[in-house]
Amino acid sequence: MDEGSLKLENREKPELSLELSRDDRTLLILQRIRLIGTGTSELAATAIEQLMQAQTDTAVTISFTEPEHSADWVQALRYEIDRERLQYGDVTVAERQEFLERRRPIQEGTRQLRKRLHREYFCTTDEALTEHERTESKLYEEIDGIVQNMSEAMGFQRPIVLELTRNPTMNAYVLRAEKLDEDFMSPSTEPVHVFVQVGMITKLRDMFKEQDKVFTKDHLASIIGHELRHLQQKKYQPDEHRVGKQADEQVRFEYDADLGGMEGAD
Repeated sequence: MDEGSLKLENREKPELSLELSRDDRTLLILQRIRLIGTGTSELAATAIEQLMQAQTDTAVTISFTEPEHSADWVQALRYEIDRERLQYGDVTVAERQEFLERRRPIQEGTRQLRKRLHREYFCTTDEALTEHERTESKLYEEIDGIVQNMSEAMGFQRPIVLELTRNPTMNAYVLRAEKLDEDFMSPSTEPVHVFVQVGMITKLRDMFKEQDKVFTKDHLASIIGHELRHLQQKKYQPDEHRVGKQADEQVRFEYDADLGGMEGAD
């Protein structure tokens, strides 16, 4: 099965084609894709129609000529067909490796998009400081210094970016989208973000003051260390609702993060 060819029939609309084998498995896979109702459904229907009309049991070149058809959609259809064949065990080891190599950049692009959108969402809803405000904010400078000291003390080998937000509630957190499938202890230039809400600073200061105590940088360092420790926990997933044994495991994660934060701040 080749990558599909692009032949110029005229200057206005290129012909898009994909070579498919005419067998029961291919027809079954195409029927499944057509019924799912995604963007490749119409292309799958076109492929089924042309395969059924073909007078051969060998490979058939399927042509896609509708205005909405594009090279991206044709490649997406081929990707879905190959994925289904992989699940059925119809491919050789070499073909499986080729498929995984082509899938890797698609997965990476999707993961990067998810992380960016997740971060932008929280930056917007919690009103993160702008780049200019960061440079002018003494509070940001102090907290960022703590973040960088803690990340170094805890052995992180990638940039840790502080997002200080105007949210008046008491919270600090890391993003679920950035936690998935990541190894934060390996060298990398890919940054990870830690969110600290201004409300946490002001409320803790008031709480300590009511008890005639002072909320110090060491206290804040242990809180930030708690969040950084969550990034080191392989199975921890932020914002995930758990019950039963999973809830007990979540409690253990929190105790471990408390300990990690205190050790890092020590």
